[in-house]
Amino acid sequence: MAPEEHRILVVSQPKSGTYLCGNILEELGFHHTYIHISESKHEKYDPNNMEANRNTPQKFTQKSQPHKSINLIGAGAFGMTHIQRNKQIDNTVKGFKIIFLERPFEDAKKSWGRFVKNSKRPAKNPKMNKKYFDNLTTWKKLPNTYTLTFDQMIGDDVSAIDALQTWLWGSIRYDSKTVIANAKGKDSLTKSNIR
Repeated sequence: MAPEEHRILVVSQPKSGTYLCGNILEELGFHHTYIHISESKHEKYDPNNMEANRNTPQKFTQKSQPHKSINLIGAGAFGMTHIQRNKQIDNTVKGFKIIFLERPFEDAKKSWGRFVKNSKRPAKNPKMNKKYFDNLTTWKKLPNTYTLTFDQMIGDDVSAIDALQTWLWGSIRYDSKTVIANAKGKDSLTKSNIR
């Protein structure tokens, strides 16, 4: 498969830099589908209206099974999810590159609280619990997975983005310092000046 044909699924623990990673992937030339996949639906967000995306996600919701939503991600593109693995999903993502994002639970929980205050999202989120976070780490067992941490992205860890590029293409195509700076400078669905 040619590198440009990679289909990427970003799987993250909530509030672990999902959309910052999306900005990084855009800087690396991948198409952002703005598809966020859940267990029984997905959101197809509007790239030109971040305020609506943050405050009224229901406007962009479509009922769908995860394996069908995942298959909406085409070659050279990526989508996002926080869902747990199962046999059907494992079979669906065999041809994908998986980027798994993680962050210490207590840090993510505080970040979620700040996000709720700055948006119109409900405070209750069944995925913001330690057990769910721990269960998501099984994604790291898949052979087609690269793990990236929130601290690496927000901390300007050039070596981590160099390693991501090498994992994707076998070489470094872009200056990772510039990639991170541009990604952090862009708006995103959940961007906050307080991390």
